Amino acid sequence: MRALLLLLPFAGLTGCELLFPPAVVDEDGDGYPSDEDCNDRAATIHPGAVEKCEDGLLDEDCDGLIDDADDERDGTRPGYFDADDDGYGDDDSLVEVCELPAHYVEEGDDCDDNDPRINPDAQEICDPLDVDEDCDGDSDDDDDAVDVETYVSWYEDADGDGWGDDEVGPSCDGGAGESADLGDCNDNNADINPEAAEVWYDGVDQDCDGRSDDDQDKDGYDDKAHGGNDCDDASANAHPGATETWYDGIDANCDGKSDYDQDKDGYDAEAYGGGDCDDTDSAYHPGATESGSVDYDCSGSGEPTPQADADYVRSSSLKTCSLITLDGSGSSDPRDSALSFEWELLDLPSGATETSDDIVSPTDEMPTFTARTAGDYTFGLVVTNMSDVASAMDQLTLTLAERTTNTAPVSNAGTDQTKSETAACNSADYVSACELCASQTFVLDASGSTDADTEPLEHAWAITSGTATLSDTTGETVTLTVGPVEPSSGSTTTSTIVVTLTTTDCYGDTDTDTITLTATCTGS
Repeated sequence: MRALLLLLPFAGLTGCELLFPPAVVDEDGDGYPSDEDCNDRAATIHPGAVEKCEDGLLDEDCDGLIDDADDERDGTRPGYFDADDDGYGDDDSLVEVCELPAHYVEEGDDCDDNDPRINPDAQEICDPLDVDEDCDGDSDDDDDAVDVETYVSWYEDADGDGWGDDEVGPSCDGGAGESADLGDCNDNNADINPEAAEVWYDGVDQDCDGRSDDDQDKDGYDDKAHGGNDCDDASANAHPGATETWYDGIDANCDGKSDYDQDKDGYDAEAYGGGDCDDTDSAYHPGATESGSVDYDCSGSGEPTPQADADYVRSSSLKTCSLITLDGSGSSDPRDSALSFEWELLDLPSGATETSDDIVSPTDEMPTFTARTAGDYTFGLVVTNMSDVASAMDQLTLTLAERTTNTAPVSNAGTDQTKSETAACNSADYVSACELCASQTFVLDASGSTDADTEPLEHAWAITSGTATLSDTTGETVTLTVGPVEPSSGSTTTSTIVVTLTTTDCYGDTDTDTITLTATCTGS
């Protein structure tokens, strides 16, 4: 019984296992048994190996850490943080890693990692701040690699007034006594340069504009007091050859004659204190010879009276909502003086609301009128000649019948339009900036709209898409303005505007048409 108890602890083992325990296994022969080796089939992987960067999938030293996670790795490479993404990093940001993190590069030596235009591969250029673009320690004229295309032309400025004369030569920075501004016409006198104030009539061209010193108003004519023939050298609107504006008190053409004697007969106009009753015709003036009923001598007798003749164009349709053309062409003046016209609406049917304001161009010889109510309409016409003598009023009564049919108008806003502008972009102090594209103006014309009944049409414009400004929302012709627009360098900004035209006839029937306007602004 005692022998049986001694064998119980080893009941799970064979006799061979008790006599010969299992041998230590090292399959890859790297000196580390399989119970310590994390990969006993690769001799280069064991706890005594060195972690290497070459293979990011292997834990060579069996510590559970791979590549950059293992502080005892080998085979790292340098990396520099590249803030401006120009391919070169800041030397102060150096790290040694297996794999470069985001925004890290292998090249350092970036002397300004906040500006992508500054790095060892950049082109050195002339600039006001003497920036070292290529990071070689030299800038502008001190750098043999500077781009000569960016050189500035310098000129000798002997008098130190900021303006040069003789060219010294191109370089980035001028020296003492040099200026980049050319145009000094006397480099020995600091009071003479393109920015100097001109002193007139002293014989000196202080502002170097090359113009006559005796032509203060710069109209091309020297002052009369200094040998020229300009009667008013303080006004560019007064000189020989200027167009005379009568009755404004100014001798614009410098002929020395009265500004109140337009017909140049030696007599001023009656309206301006003279005795000439018709200052547009030299045959009329005090002392002229009378001829019949014509008051040539402006005595007040024989003064002719014009005759008004109110009529209408017979082809006009005398119906409601039809265009009627009034006709004053039969009016006359005994001496054929030019006539002015004044039409007015005197009477109209009960319930009608038209007024004289509804006569289109009531001061024209042949104005137009449209009525919405049937019945009798009475018009009056007065004509006035150049001597301000008015005729008696002549009257015209038209009977309008009701028009029972109507054809809707056809709206026509014209064709789609496209305009483009280009704005210059440049860099000032290394900040990119673009000029504004000028406002682009489109002319919208509804004149192509038609009406089979020849009714007058009303137009209404509306922007239905996009951003722009209309000069007016009604009228046959209006303008639409887009911008100004500030572009981005090297890109195009497109503005698309959709405009709807609604055309309405006298009966209130409407039609619409739509056009698309495209404005582009490109930064270059």
